Amino acid sequence: MNRHLGRLLPYPFERLRGLLKDTTPPSQSPIPLHIGEPRHTPPALVVAALRAGLADSLGRYPTSAGLPELREGIARWLTARYRLPAGSLDPASMIIPVSGTREALFSFGQAVLDPAADTLVAMPNPGYQVYEGTALLGGATPRYLDCNAAQDFLPDLDAVRPAEWNRCQLLVLCSPGNPTGAVMSEAYLEHALSLAARYGFALASDECYAEIYDDEGAPPPGLLGAALRLGHAQFEHCVVFHSLSKRSNLPGLRSGFVAGDPALLGPYARYRSYHGCALPVATQLAS
Repeated sequence: MNRHLGRLLPYPFERLRGLLKDTTPPSQSPIPLHIGEPRHTPPALVVAALRAGLADSLGRYPTSAGLPELREGIARWLTARYRLPAGSLDPASMIIPVSGTREALFSFGQAVLDPAADTLVAMPNPGYQVYEGTALLGGATPRYLDCNAAQDFLPDLDAVRPAEWNRCQLLVLCSPGNPTGAVMSEAYLEHALSLAARYGFALASDECYAEIYDDEGAPPPGLLGAALRLGHAQFEHCVVFHSLSKRSNLPGLRSGFVAGDPALLGPYARYRSYHGCALPVATQLAS
């Protein structure tokens, strides 16, 4: 067995199910505050596309690269949402459809980390346990970045010593943050990117909550826009992770994407071709 499996703690929601299985809710309707599932009806057009796609797609294998029309749709959405220059995203080399951000965040770490090195993975604390899991199974040591009030609940990048950055192969960020809700400014993202460029590590931005915000006139900025503003025309060092689960009330569809640096996504795509995680065609059509 992989010797690093013993480093993984039981997954929190599995533990929680065990803790709750013998409990009885009070007479009032309980408000669940655990797994974060949307409680709204999925869009009807998505359900219709999923049903229509089933009839013609179950007799053929999907490819791990995904349908060109899906990758092109993702590129159009990213360009519009983050006001990127037209043509700045190449759907063929800069976008990969994935089975939700959780699957992709975990598998990306397995592809990018060198298990033979004395490696660190920097991540927010508190944060999503998948960040820790991909570090541990990849043979790395988590470097927890505390998110406290003094730092506006953002990971404290300046608390990391240069010697630690030299060992870092992956920095994971999340904006808006889970569970803090803190939003990273453009200046913060540019600072993180400058560190990635200086020390040569990959920067993964979990943006699956990017469509949950209060001010319609000021949506949270994203890492891809920050990269272009710094002159990283190929989104060097950075990848972003998005999902339809929260933004479109579709957690059961298990559909998302990774976008960014083709130098990182090329090897990751090769890893995924062995991984057997291609999205079903009907899921892609619905997406």
